[in-house]
Amino acid sequence: RARKVLVPRLYATVELRTNRHCKVALEAFSASPKVTHHIRILIVRPNNVERTPQGDYLDEELIAGLISTLAIRMPLLRSFYWDGLEMPKDELWLTLRRFCPLLKSVGTSVGYLPIRNTNSLFDFRDLKTFILSVKSDSLEWLLGSYYSKYLHAAVAIDYDLMTSDERPTPEKLPRRCWQMLLEHCPNLQELKIGGSAPSPRIFDTRHVTAGRWPRLRKLTLGDMRLQPPDHDRGASPISTLDQFLIVHPRLQEVSFLQPGGDGFPSTLSLPFASLPNMTSFSGPSRYLRCLPHPENIQHLSITTLHHCLSAFPRTYALLKAMPSLLSLTLWIDLTFANRNIIQDDNNIFRNLLECCPSLLHFEVFCFTRPSFHLRDFSAALCRSPRLRSFSLTKVYKPSDEDMSHTATRGSLMIQGALNSLGNMEY
Repeated sequence: RARKVLVPRLYATVELRTNRHCKVALEAFSASPKVTHHIRILIVRPNNVERTPQGDYLDEELIAGLISTLAIRMPLLRSFYWDGLEMPKDELWLTLRRFCPLLKSVGTSVGYLPIRNTNSLFDFRDLKTFILSVKSDSLEWLLGSYYSKYLHAAVAIDYDLMTSDERPTPEKLPRRCWQMLLEHCPNLQELKIGGSAPSPRIFDTRHVTAGRWPRLRKLTLGDMRLQPPDHDRGASPISTLDQFLIVHPRLQEVSFLQPGGDGFPSTLSLPFASLPNMTSFSGPSRYLRCLPHPENIQHLSITTLHHCLSAFPRTYALLKAMPSLLSLTLWIDLTFANRNIIQDDNNIFRNLLECCPSLLHFEVFCFTRPSFHLRDFSAALCRSPRLRSFSLTKVYKPSDEDMSHTATRGSLMIQGALNSLGNMEY
């Protein structure tokens, strides 16, 4: 009796994060059709870059074929996301549409292969969620490009300084993709297109601003082109992006993964009445300054790279206008800044946390070399007694101590200084 109650809940959401999970779980599902009947959300990540050892490549066509076979046994499936190195073949989308009538949320990653206009992915109708994300299994494509100097220097890239000649040539998405989204998905609630920068593929997504989805709650736009080049651009003070945001008042989460260069407007011009329900924002500080209701923001990721000490006072001022802020993510690279390593680093983190007295989650991506001392960071954390989790990602160099030793020492130091901390990643 307990099994009868638990199994539907245990298998309602299935996420296969590793190659082993994909093989073992899908084979088990093939032998247990009663289990697959309960799956409502299925996320498959073959050849996950973060979790796949070198040389452990999995045949993605085989995995897609297994899912196609299982589709007839998943009548309750409502959401499916494929996160492989390449988009699966048409057979998978055909079988999912045929045998999963409740499927209204679909997503896929794309690699280097072209996206055909005849792809069956674009035959879905009345979707609630659509995700098309760019995937890359390595950064080798950056070698010999504008980005290569950043790879060798192990510092972060300042995308705002890049020109269109220094980035991949934008490519158009298939016409049928836009027909599906603009004409056949009026109830769309979540849309994500593109990937994090630097992206090996940049899509021309100007058509997205023509969309009118009254129920849209979540928007994520990656490294892409959202407006014409400078010489083709009109002189209107209100961009099509402004207009799009204004006519979607139900938006709760807005993410611009990396609006650098000239592919995005340099600023936003939003009236006070716009975006009244937005509580989560990810984007550059130049957009953050234009938000009409900063007091509503609870989750914030500032994608602008803080590369000098003079950049922080502006950030402090923005944070003080967000009394509801619960989580904060920052990118920092002070490698070439003229700073007092001990005094300035300590002041930066202390001031950041003092600006956010209600903060529960704090995440830092640090490319600074030499990096700050953990003791300075632990001292700053004491000023944020409500903090529950902290994540630090930093550049590693051969002269540094073993990462596991650093993480252990850092966790003991920080948790000793802050008893409320429940989770730390390093």
